[in-house]
Amino acid sequence: MATRRTPNEILARISSMETQIVQKDLISLIYGASGVGKTILNMAIAQAIRGDEGWPILFLDSSDGFVSLGDFPTLMEGVDRLRVDDYRDLPVIGDALRERKKGFQEYGITVMDEISSWFTDMLHAWVREDEGLPADAPLPEIKGKQYGPPTHALLDIVNKFHKTENMHLLLVAHEQERGGELSKRYEPSLSPQFLRGINQRMHLVARVEGVIRTDGYKRSVQTQPSRKVVAKSRISYLDVTEEYEDVPDKISAWLNSAQQVEDLTTKAPTEVYEDEAISPEEVVESDDEPVEVE
Repeated sequence: MATRRTPNEILARISSMETQIVQKDLISLIYGASGVGKTILNMAIAQAIRGDEGWPILFLDSSDGFVSLGDFPTLMEGVDRLRVDDYRDLPVIGDALRERKKGFQEYGITVMDEISSWFTDMLHAWVREDEGLPADAPLPEIKGKQYGPPTHALLDIVNKFHKTENMHLLLVAHEQERGGELSKRYEPSLSPQFLRGINQRMHLVARVEGVIRTDGYKRSVQTQPSRKVVAKSRISYLDVTEEYEDVPDKISAWLNSAQQVEDLTTKAPTEVYEDEAISPEEVVESDDEPVEVE
């Protein structure tokens, strides 16, 4: 029979949130269009987190994302790249990390590059199985209910990685557009159910955008939600829109600061509206229900 603790004994184990530094393993999702620098930004974040600790970084590549790092040798320091062509290998890798099996003991950061590509493969495979079609058959129109099984499978995979002790998890995804021209909305190219399922664990969901200006090509990172962009941040070090180059150091600073206490216990801010002349009541509603990442 378990020994019951007295109230004083229980209270003695509780530390003050005002003085305690919360040690938190980062979980983030960076998304955007092709070529805007999602992979480069994530590897810069990984290297900033790695810092003097020297943790090896595991880079899981769904295609050839590692090629984009060829011109940035410092971003490849301490990185082991593992190409994963078959999404069925992901749970095996997740278990190996979580159980710290031989060869997977030292990794402290995992980058899952283009997780949306794995999801697409999972979805298409499930649709063909559900419809009884061979692998080389044309893909039929996908029904809403067919998103369920691959979504749950991907959530289980991410959970395996996230539950690994002392592991930072950085996810990369393509973006997709939803809604009509007047209600266009950008979000990760993943199912709404997946985004809702992973929402509570995320410290950061951010969109990278690249724009050609008179002074050259400019990248920015939106870290807070708006009527056009799905985003989320629990990191108060980050502004609503950040300069691309500033994000890695700000995330690293947050992870090493007592500021985490405030960030993790503060309610998420309300949405930001790009056009200040438009009030929330005037926003055109879309037939597609947007995904809210709170």
